[in-house]
Amino acid sequence: MTEPKYTLKGGTVYAFRDGWRARATYRPPTGEYTEDGQPVTRLREKTRVFKVSGKREAKRLAAEWVDELNENAEAGPRPAETVAEYVDAFICSKEGRVERSTITGYRRRAKYIREGLGDVRLIDLTPDMITSWMNRLSKDLSPASVNDARVLLKSAMQDAYLSRRIPFNPVDRTKKLKTTKEEANGLGQAEIARLIQDIANPIPAVSGNESAALKLGIIIALFTGMREGEICGLRWRNVDTSNGIIKVREAIGRDGEGSYIKEPKTGRSRRDIPIPAPLVELLEQRRRAMKADCLEAGISFDARMFVIGEIDGSFADPRHLYRAFVRRAKRLNLIGTQGKPPKFHDLRHTFATKAIANGVDVKSVSSILGHANAAMTLNIYASADPDATRRAMDTVAKTITAPAPSAEVLELKPTGTEA
Repeated sequence: MTEPKYTLKGGTVYAFRDGWRARATYRPPTGEYTEDGQPVTRLREKTRVFKVSGKREAKRLAAEWVDELNENAEAGPRPAETVAEYVDAFICSKEGRVERSTITGYRRRAKYIREGLGDVRLIDLTPDMITSWMNRLSKDLSPASVNDARVLLKSAMQDAYLSRRIPFNPVDRTKKLKTTKEEANGLGQAEIARLIQDIANPIPAVSGNESAALKLGIIIALFTGMREGEICGLRWRNVDTSNGIIKVREAIGRDGEGSYIKEPKTGRSRRDIPIPAPLVELLEQRRRAMKADCLEAGISFDARMFVIGEIDGSFADPRHLYRAFVRRAKRLNLIGTQGKPPKFHDLRHTFATKAIANGVDVKSVSSILGHANAAMTLNIYASADPDATRRAMDTVAKTITAPAPSAEVLELKPTGTEA
């Protein structure tokens, strides 16, 4: 049992048989901050033993130790981490929880944050700084790209706010840049006819012919609206030509290290797509060609092989499929409905636009495309087909200019009179 001998500022000194013990109380910062930006402190207690015999020496050492603790508590630790450090740590925390391609996108956008705001201390970041940074970026980047970088910064700062490193999320007090909605740049009927005619000779050929495989990939996109990554990730085990069904179960993604097999983009992207009759025959021709190549190479055909891949089990790179179509579109001088050369994704737009224009209900189109809901499909494709718009206007014009229907005039006679 001990008894206190001396009371110090912020501590107490106790006598023991073999020396003296000091107990100190102090308030170090926790690293958290109040809403007005003040550091949050928490009462702490420490004990230290001094192996000295005299009361005076024990008191002096204890007082120095207590003063040192309180000085260190007042001096730090302060939140020295910068915006760049926190954003990098935030991205690292997402690895394994989101798609690899998403992480690659984060890192690409983080470069803009690092260059413009990276050295700013987290606690010093203000809405005005962020607005100025966005304005500088807009000189070299599209509004959509600037907004993408802002979204990453906002997510990271929200994480910092929830962990109480900053009193509020400064990005919440800024506005994203205005963007112009891009209309779907699908192909008109004349362009579709030219594309199909150019591809038609011949599609299947031999399976090892990359051009034949990529031609088939283009046709699959046009007839089903599938994404290029989904087409490259399509295996024969997920193609049921007997029942006319393609099962979208895998896709090919890409990150900084290369291409890889992944789950479809979203839960709704995992779907079954009916195969139209013309595509059934083309798929069967492709399968027969691959089986013939397997036989020649002395290997067994495997349902795990990719439809537009190689017999060694490798898949086609989505970039190759993309470039094959862009080159073909350029050679044919194809122009989309928005007056621009089409990209591969515009084949998906073409499928959806034609489906809606020809009376397929929006819910079915949404299901085939793997959209989250029908409203998303309508928002993109409701008025994207100029051919359909022209037909609608012609119909209205015919109705307006049609002659009035003949009317039979009935002569009314007073009640009770006879003809």
